[in-house]
Amino acid sequence: MKKIVLLLLILKIIINNGFSQWETVGIEGFTAGSADMVCFDATGSEVLYVAFADGANSNKVTVMKYNGISWTIVGTAGISAGTVSSLSLAINSTGIPYIAYSDAINSDKPTVKMFNGSAWVNVGTSGFTAGSTNPIKIKIVGTEPHVAFSDGTYSGKATVMKFNGTDWVNVGIPGFTPGIASEITLEKNGGNVIHVAYRDIFNLNKTSVMKFNGTDWENIGTAGFTTGAINSPSLTFANGITPYIAFKDGNALSKASVMKFNGTSWINEGIPGFSQGTIAYPSLVLNSSTPYIAYQDVSNNAKATVKQYNGSFWTTIDTSGFSAGMASYVTLKIVNNNLYVAYKDGQNSNKASVKKFTSCSFPTISQHPSSSSVCHNITTSFSVAASGSTLSYQWQRNEGSGWVDLTNTVPFSNVTTPTMNISNADYNMNNDQYRCIVNKYCMPTMPTIASNAATLTVNVAPSIVSHPENVSVCVGGNTSMQTFASGTSLTYQWQTYDGSGWINLTNSSNYSNVTTSILGINNVTLAMNNYVYRCQVSGVCTPNVSTNQANLTVNTLPAITQHPLNLTICEGTNSANFITASGTSISYQWQKNEGSGWVDLTNTIPFSNVNSSQITITNIQNEMDGLFLRCVVSGACTPSAVSDSVLLTVNTSPVFTSLPIDSIICESENVSFSAAANGTNLYFGWQINDGSGWESLTNTFPYSNVNTPVMSITQAGNSFNNLRFRCLVAGTCSPLITSNEVVLTIKPLPNTSILVNSNMLDTLNTIYIQGCGGTNQIISINNFISNYSYNWYKIIAPDTILNGTGSTQNFNLSNTNEVQGVYYLITTHANGCNIKSKNIIVTSLKNPANNIVSVSMPTYICKGDTMLLTASNTENQNYLYKWFNNTTELSTNDSLVLLNYTAVVPLNIQAIHDTVIYDFELSCPGNLQNINTTIPDNVNPPSVITDNLYCKYSTVNLTPSNNPPLNTVMWYENSLLINNGPYFTIPSLTNSHVFALNNVNEHNCVSLDTVIKITVDSIKAEFSVSDSIIELNNVVNFTNQSTNGNTYHWNFGDGQTSTSINPAHYYYSINTFTVSLTATSPIGCKDTIIKQNLIQVTGIEDNLYMENIFIYPNPVNEILSIENKNANKKEIEISVYDILGNTLLTEKTKNNKISINMYNYPSGIYILKLNNKKIKIQKL
Repeated sequence: MKKIVLLLLILKIIINNGFSQWETVGIEGFTAGSADMVCFDATGSEVLYVAFADGANSNKVTVMKYNGISWTIVGTAGISAGTVSSLSLAINSTGIPYIAYSDAINSDKPTVKMFNGSAWVNVGTSGFTAGSTNPIKIKIVGTEPHVAFSDGTYSGKATVMKFNGTDWVNVGIPGFTPGIASEITLEKNGGNVIHVAYRDIFNLNKTSVMKFNGTDWENIGTAGFTTGAINSPSLTFANGITPYIAFKDGNALSKASVMKFNGTSWINEGIPGFSQGTIAYPSLVLNSSTPYIAYQDVSNNAKATVKQYNGSFWTTIDTSGFSAGMASYVTLKIVNNNLYVAYKDGQNSNKASVKKFTSCSFPTISQHPSSSSVCHNITTSFSVAASGSTLSYQWQRNEGSGWVDLTNTVPFSNVTTPTMNISNADYNMNNDQYRCIVNKYCMPTMPTIASNAATLTVNVAPSIVSHPENVSVCVGGNTSMQTFASGTSLTYQWQTYDGSGWINLTNSSNYSNVTTSILGINNVTLAMNNYVYRCQVSGVCTPNVSTNQANLTVNTLPAITQHPLNLTICEGTNSANFITASGTSISYQWQKNEGSGWVDLTNTIPFSNVNSSQITITNIQNEMDGLFLRCVVSGACTPSAVSDSVLLTVNTSPVFTSLPIDSIICESENVSFSAAANGTNLYFGWQINDGSGWESLTNTFPYSNVNTPVMSITQAGNSFNNLRFRCLVAGTCSPLITSNEVVLTIKPLPNTSILVNSNMLDTLNTIYIQGCGGTNQIISINNFISNYSYNWYKIIAPDTILNGTGSTQNFNLSNTNEVQGVYYLITTHANGCNIKSKNIIVTSLKNPANNIVSVSMPTYICKGDTMLLTASNTENQNYLYKWFNNTTELSTNDSLVLLNYTAVVPLNIQAIHDTVIYDFELSCPGNLQNINTTIPDNVNPPSVITDNLYCKYSTVNLTPSNNPPLNTVMWYENSLLINNGPYFTIPSLTNSHVFALNNVNEHNCVSLDTVIKITVDSIKAEFSVSDSIIELNNVVNFTNQSTNGNTYHWNFGDGQTSTSINPAHYYYSINTFTVSLTATSPIGCKDTIIKQNLIQVTGIEDNLYMENIFIYPNPVNEILSIENKNANKKEIEISVYDILGNTLLTEKTKNNKISINMYNYPSGIYILKLNNKKIKIQKL
């Protein structure tokens, strides 16, 4: 491929250095003056004719022919009456040239002329239509000239007329298209059926093709069949049958596209938009069925390019852009298999030139096909690389009897491309030879070259002849497996299956010859039993083949996979034990060991099945406890396998060894019941019977340990009296046994209550006796019973009892300040049960003395500040203080905080002796005292009278009006102090401000803030315009976007002003203007905005009359005429620009009438410049 690219680069260098294969017919630029609307045709004897609008003859028609040496004028030059706006040329079957043109001097009506051998004569009358005919095309059908044109009489629709020997008559109806038929072309097929193609304005400027069926005009396919808008359709036929059309494709970036009609619809020939870039003047011809297209190649500096379709893609003839300069009105013809291109030659003063393609050099093969070796039924290919333009390829085959062209039939494909494919190569194709014939398309000959021959080798795939067989072997033995196979260059690989896939074997201690047809299996292990093997055979060709699988069976040693288990059973029951073993031909023998060695068992009671994998033992007795058993496994392979020894454990049933007994306790005491038993894995469960039946106990209060031999009851009350209990015992072995019943007896506690100062107290809770300043207390027993014993105790220290106070009913405490302490009572019942009372705690505290509280506070305080008052006492005690406002309690603390203090507050305070004695808080209060608080200072805020709104940069003076002599004025902005004087001045106001002012007195008390807002007038001038670039005499709308404005003053830069809010201003001179706006606010503040060089006024004259120069028509479809009627004919410089400013045409002339052909210009706006004047031209 790299060689091909290199050769193409070399070829391009040679061509670009002047070795073009296009030769000039005659001389380049052979016409006398510029040649517009160049038309080209030829006779069958290769006599070439060119017709054109002759710039040397006021753009009248001139026809020239090539006599084999030079170009000569046919008849006279300038044969039309005036300037032509459309032109067409045709040659009849006898070699007589015809021209048709739209005559500008005759309102663009048509004229048809023929050359009779000495002069040009009219065919029919001049101007034979009612309206204009622009554009017009001519074609000779049989002996009758036909013309097609956009008919001005029918609003630009298509009309076709023919000359019947006397008059011009319509073919079908006139104006037969549904809408305007722009850029019309006329062609006939091999059966002389006339067709027209045109740009169909009715169908969004797409292409439509119609034919005359003898009666009416009908569409070929659908109307407007192209995807998008087109320009410059070119119609022709392949072999006179199949319609082809080329056009400038608006849907493909204005590149070239070609379509053909397949009998049903229009389809693309190659890809759409196949040209390198934008094109113009496409011209399509076919040589038999091979399409050729010529066009102006805009991507190559608008030079001429010719391409040929090779059946797959479009290839360039010679090189792109082969003409010396810009090529317009490009026309392509094939005459006697020779390619000719005629065009308006921009390189030669826009004169006409004709080129002929002449090169027929042999193609060069840079890479010959290589021989291929493939397997049966495999696809392969042969490739060739050749250099040269317009190449074709034909592959051939030689089976031994000569070379034969291949066709695209199985197994061959792509036999006419550089790479030919062979699918599923068969054995019978082995050693066949292939080569490629490379042809070069050119005229008049087609050079041919043959590649070297390449050989195809077809190999044989592997095949299994015999498969390996299953084998058996003992552990440690050797064996082998064997296979036979056929095929080319075979290799072997033995494999084994690992459960998830086949894996390759390697030579090891267990395997040998793993890559031969015979596999050796050595030193066989038990792990290899039931291994599966196969052999995979490979060769030159795929697929690889595998043998059937073969199994390896390994005779194994006796082995125990599951040993017997220890047995634990109850006396008198039956049991069994088993073993699991593996091996070849194994047998079993159970043995016992009673302490003197292992002895074989026989099938005698209590043993049976002693020669099987499972032994049975019946009616097991306690004497067998501790017996050991095992099993010996023998087989075809030695040694035998011996199981683990297992122990026989015999369990016993539960039996009581001691029983529970009855119990008597005091109320609320703890009690327990117990039982004992022997047996295996015993389980105890205690039950209760309250007279309604036995129920099992759970470990919920007051019961605990209910599933143990000793069950406990906590704080058994009177409700437990006479309850019955028993114990149930279960074990591993049955039966469940039940103990005897026992009874619980509960003795009652004494009942005692205590009175304090005749008030009943509960002995079950702690009793607090308390007082302030010392009091007397009497403690007595309420329900004194003579046969009870009572003892009072006082706790001197923790857990220490001083002594009993005697069995008295009353216990007197005088002056609680001296007898405070902790006391309790023990009462004993006649049945011996006693109860201890809760503690009796006696406490006492002194009251604070009267008027002992003093309060500190500040001498001066500012109104609104926070005041702190602090209390103390003359007794230097750590008293608690309560603060009151009248009767409302404010605080319980040493100090009181008064927030936002603004007036004297009436306060009272009380001292309280508060402490905790014996974990009990005692509080004794003193008397209430009055407090007089400080009178607060009040400072008035300053006042400032001033305007709030100011113009920017003005001076602002601020002076407070009510300053007391000892006060200081403080000025703040954004919480920052900016001044501490009686007044404040802003010399030049630029921003708005917010000031906070306050007065400070001699005690540093601060007044409330006075807020002053100083605001800058927000006047702001701003505006926008509707357009900043306008044409002369147009208006600009000004939009006022100012803020806070009241009145306005505009200066438009051209000497004009306005006071309107949103003025509209016309500019009548071409220049650049600066605009300003001054806005004034309601208080007289001003702001001005100036926008330099804001408005640019440009001028392009739209009038069609300029200094006695007339331009018409505008809008224009094809020919734009410029007529100079000035008496003094000065040279005029003419230029045409597109809307982007690109120069499309420039020339100078003194002619009184100039024609510019804009036929192939895309629709849109163009600028025509005459000297220094500009005119807008619209192209339809």
